[in-house]
Amino acid sequence: GASLQGTTIYTNSEPCLMCAKLILGCGITAVVVPKDVYASHGLHVIEDAGIEIRRVDLSELPHEVTMR
Repeated sequence: GASLQGTTIYTNSEPCLMCAKLILGCGITAVVVPKDVYASHGLHVIEDAGIEIRRVDLSELPHEVTMR
């Protein structure tokens, strides 16, 4: 498959713990989530691993790039 090394993943909610562990293992370097997502387990695991977490205000995105 294609390498995900150095890529950014966009999600509309916090990744669950299992998904967070998969994100750690595949080389993704940044996770983008909506600003109002409350971090519980998944984002803490990702952040503790040194992966950048970017919070975006969905209302500020152009309509053609909104997350689904």
